Amino acid sequence: MGGNQTSVTEFLLVGFPLSPRMKVLLFGLFSLLYAFTLLGNGVILGLISLDSRLHTPMYFFLSQLATVDISYACNTVPQMLINLLSPAQPISFAGCMTQTFLFLTFALTECFLLVMMSYDRHVAICLPLRYSTIMSWRVCVTLAGASWILGVLLAVVGIVLLLPLPFCGPQKVNHFFCEILAVLKLACADTHLNKVMIVAAGVLALVGPLLVIVVSYGHILRAVLRIQSAEGRQKAFSTCSSHLCVVGLYYGTAIIMYVGPQRGDSQEQRKYLLLFHSLFNPMLNPLIYSLRNREVHAALKRWLEKGRPSPHEVNHFFCEILSVLRLACVASGFKQLVTFAASVFVLVGPLFLVMVSYTRIHFAILKIQSPGQTQAPARRGSFERTDRLMLQLSPPPGGAQNPLEQLSVVSRGFDGNASCQHWEDVVTTGNPGMSMGGNQTWIPEVTLLGFQVEPALEFVLFGLFALCYVLTLLGNGIILGLVCLDCRLHSPMYFFLSHLAIIDMSYASNNVPKMLANLVSRNRTISFVPCLMQTYLFLAFAHAECLILVVMSYDRYVAICHPLQYTVIMSWRVCTGLAVTSWVFSFLLALVHVVLILRLPFCGPHEVNHFFCEILSVLRLACADTRLNQLVIFAACVFILVGPLCLVLVSYTRILFAVLRIQSGEGRRKAFSTCSSHLGVVGLFFGSAIVMYMAPKSSHPEEQQKVLSLFYSLCNPMLNPLIYSLRNAEVKGALRRVLRKERPT
Repeated sequence: MGGNQTSVTEFLLVGFPLSPRMKVLLFGLFSLLYAFTLLGNGVILGLISLDSRLHTPMYFFLSQLATVDISYACNTVPQMLINLLSPAQPISFAGCMTQTFLFLTFALTECFLLVMMSYDRHVAICLPLRYSTIMSWRVCVTLAGASWILGVLLAVVGIVLLLPLPFCGPQKVNHFFCEILAVLKLACADTHLNKVMIVAAGVLALVGPLLVIVVSYGHILRAVLRIQSAEGRQKAFSTCSSHLCVVGLYYGTAIIMYVGPQRGDSQEQRKYLLLFHSLFNPMLNPLIYSLRNREVHAALKRWLEKGRPSPHEVNHFFCEILSVLRLACVASGFKQLVTFAASVFVLVGPLFLVMVSYTRIHFAILKIQSPGQTQAPARRGSFERTDRLMLQLSPPPGGAQNPLEQLSVVSRGFDGNASCQHWEDVVTTGNPGMSMGGNQTWIPEVTLLGFQVEPALEFVLFGLFALCYVLTLLGNGIILGLVCLDCRLHSPMYFFLSHLAIIDMSYASNNVPKMLANLVSRNRTISFVPCLMQTYLFLAFAHAECLILVVMSYDRYVAICHPLQYTVIMSWRVCTGLAVTSWVFSFLLALVHVVLILRLPFCGPHEVNHFFCEILSVLRLACADTRLNQLVIFAACVFILVGPLCLVLVSYTRILFAVLRIQSGEGRRKAFSTCSSHLGVVGLFFGSAIVMYMAPKSSHPEEQQKVLSLFYSLCNPMLNPLIYSLRNAEVKGALRRVLRKERPT
């Protein structure tokens, strides 16, 4: 074989190029998710096998799906976990090809199984009298066998085209497993035929089955709308909603990966999408089917009741306080409240104090000045010293720390003056081991480039943005005033709306004034500490708005689905607790991002290509590797955007079912009107946020982020009060009553 073409005997999986500490953290997280995947799908398989009431075609296909999910995860995740702990471990050529073949087999089989499940639902709803005849056991076994055979055959075609190719060095697969497109990049020959076959298989196994599913559910929807009773419609929808969620998760990621257009950074995107595909999808499937399925709930309850302990047995390995309280014959609500208050006092309170003290310590480090170039290594040594103390705050695997030990850690953390003095002494001693080469320095200030347009246009933008800012403050101020002054608006819904108005005013006031000043001034610098404060407040208010919107959707869910229990469930104590939790959690999560930024060295030029100190723009100034920061940002987006958005969608799905059961048209209209305003705000906020932080980056990401951030910081807070006032009869009624009081005689 000429050139550098060799007979490859093994490959090296690059995986996730992160720091060793981050790899250990990911190993723990992925191991936990892998265990949940095996446990959830194993429970589904066990319940279907043991409970005769689940011996139906629907649960037969669900057991096949659980088998595919277990196999899918077991094919890719163990090798990924091994590489996170020992990245130098190679994989043989035969093992790599086997992994590719099994990945394709299980992925294609799941595509076809989802089609069979949609056909089963179509027959059950559209042809209920002939269901047992059409979906006989012979037909079900044939359909499942055909799905497996088609999956294996298409995978064989892919492997047969892959094996004859010659491979060149370096033999590094830029993935966490032997994914077929990543392996093809190592081939020395033309792979055009392979890629054409992959696209053709993607169309055959993804687009075709998806169209069949859409057609099936079109017939199902038409059949459901012909059902007269609301109860019948609700039951029909509930049997299909779980399957639709799984179809959306699976086909959405798969089509983006293999059928959608490829960008320059598609390889890194494919890693994370396949991680979702290989780890999160198999873990979420049993949760979706169990949470939305009463028959699975009932089967699980029957199975658990067989092994329930007697009333005088403590269900623990020692007399733990909550387990003992469960044996009490009287209400233990007060004791549980005292336990919760003690936990807040001993755990949350000290943790908050530690965070505050170390935030002040970090700012003290940043203000230390020293001649020469000895600051950054001294700061790095100081940060390492604080790391050893901060690690003591992590509880051991067996449980939380002893409260006295935790308080002693807090007391050592509050010795801030001594710590700061020690760091200043270290910096000013001029230790020869503390020199930093290159141009890495601690920057005293940065320049905000803003909108690079003509001076005449800058004045036009200044007037427009100033008007929008005034309308934002005026609109949200009116909402706040009406909620405070009108006793008819003293309800949980308007209590949360007042918090949303406060967030919108704070959000706009954090970013817009500096942007307006930069539009009319040539001096666009901002010192680094206020820049970080602006980043911190931006993140805190953004996170708080995400969580408040989730709480508002829960409030609407309780109001519509449980109207008789609304005042009991949404008591003022519960509302205050939900609002305070949203604020506290948001500020703590924003603090994590800022602490990670403070550890980075920064280089020149000190220009932030944005109109405020947005976190991604600030990270571009760093001289060190920022992949940890970007990974934390992405994880936070999944947790604070995708998670809450899923909760909002689940809430409104259940609200929709409840509204469909309402007999009168007036009642349905009123129920929809109370939710339409909130849905409009949710769509604006989550849509722009997900596009900004989670969508694939194009060739002009910074300019797009400026425009999206402008919409996020100025238009969203201005539109929210308009949406709530224009679509809400109670707000308009309160405004009329206030205006009548002020009208002169």
